[in-house]
Amino acid sequence: MKEKQAMVLIAEGISGADGLLRDLLEQRNLEVLECSDGIEAVRITLKEQPDIAILDTTLPRLNGYQVARILRNDPVGSSTSIFHIGASINPVERYWSKLCGGDEYLQRPVQEGEIEVLLRRFLPRKGARRGLLAPVSPIPNLDDHAIMALVVSLLEKDLLRANILNEINIIDVFYTSTQELVAGAMAIVRSLFQFSLGAALLVFDHHGEFFFYRNARVEEARLGKMRRLILEHLRRQNDIYLQQEEIREYSLQSDLLVEDGSETDEVYVHVKEATPVRAVLAFENIGFENLECYEQRLLLLALDLVQRMLEKKMFLEMVQELSIIDTVTTGHSMTFFTACLEREIENAKRVGYPMTVFSVGISNLKEIAKELGMNQGHRIIYDVILKTLRKADIVARREMTTYVFLLTHTPREKAIIVQDRVRDRIREGLTAYLSPLPELVIEMGIRQYQTEQDVTPELFLANMEPRNRDD
Repeated sequence: MKEKQAMVLIAEGISGADGLLRDLLEQRNLEVLECSDGIEAVRITLKEQPDIAILDTTLPRLNGYQVARILRNDPVGSSTSIFHIGASINPVERYWSKLCGGDEYLQRPVQEGEIEVLLRRFLPRKGARRGLLAPVSPIPNLDDHAIMALVVSLLEKDLLRANILNEINIIDVFYTSTQELVAGAMAIVRSLFQFSLGAALLVFDHHGEFFFYRNARVEEARLGKMRRLILEHLRRQNDIYLQQEEIREYSLQSDLLVEDGSETDEVYVHVKEATPVRAVLAFENIGFENLECYEQRLLLLALDLVQRMLEKKMFLEMVQELSIIDTVTTGHSMTFFTACLEREIENAKRVGYPMTVFSVGISNLKEIAKELGMNQGHRIIYDVILKTLRKADIVARREMTTYVFLLTHTPREKAIIVQDRVRDRIREGLTAYLSPLPELVIEMGIRQYQTEQDVTPELFLANMEPRNRDD
């Protein structure tokens, strides 16, 4: 008699069991286990660790989708390949199979050739299916009550995840600023767990942004301590070296944080270790080590969701930054801008859509920004541009203090609105750092594309007329 090569579990309800699958598998010298309800399927899989579990989608007590979710959340069960089997051809059934961790969905009646293909794909080539040291299941007691308790726990986790995602979706909209997003994220965590001081560090390619979520009475020394702890953690654990001069800091004051008078050195730093670090969260006095196991899982779930939201915001900003090419840093700003302009001129000729270029410059920026430094002055303008324009708009720094903008599908009258918005927000941004703000000498130009005159990018830019505030 040949040695059994692999083990397969067939879990079919009484109405679906016809012996066909068992016969097909036994003909291929496979060891076959059988059961007729979902709880028993979980129990057998965690005890016997079959190579494949074929689960009827309509199993009693726990259906095939629920069984798959339990197994995929267990280190023992997660190693088993899962096939769902059902009579429906509805694509929704296949969707739920994938969503719950299924590897394949089979429709009754199962064809012999289909089974053959799947066995070649999912069965091990050799007889040894498991290592000497099997992983330990988090369900030490495999009775019905323990398995159903895990089902309830997974359901509660899903509901909590849905609630947190709902709260995140409320604040995670395109026009929400990063500061508002961090403040909202901190408020979500604060609604679940108490802490006395929160911090978020966003790590971009060449700089970092620190946000401190704090009570107004928190002293600078505590901020400095948290700052040092986070940066030291990144150096030791992630080989990320950020210098203080590379980090911009923002203070987000909140009345939700109440000082309780206790003194502690406990700061919890949350970093996703398996991926490149983009967002770091830290909390003073959140007491992670003192939380119950389920509370720790809840906190980690919330922080992972918050981190994902912040990283999405960062990637959005980084994508927008790709449209702003700076002559001072690359030397190719106007070359790139002119190439884009040439392409759009050809498109505008062919399709006939409106297109406008305009410029905004501050001729005395160098003088008024002495106490800020030119880099900080340009950074303020840079941030204003990112928050004002569409992702499709293209911007370049034409001269040291002048930016030129290309707005496709935009007539002159609408471009004037955008131009005024850029000018006003630059003034507002500089006022936040220079109060009172010295008089700015702002120079503007604008031009809507005209086929006859603007035959080249160079002529298009040269024909840009000066525009005064009252135009």
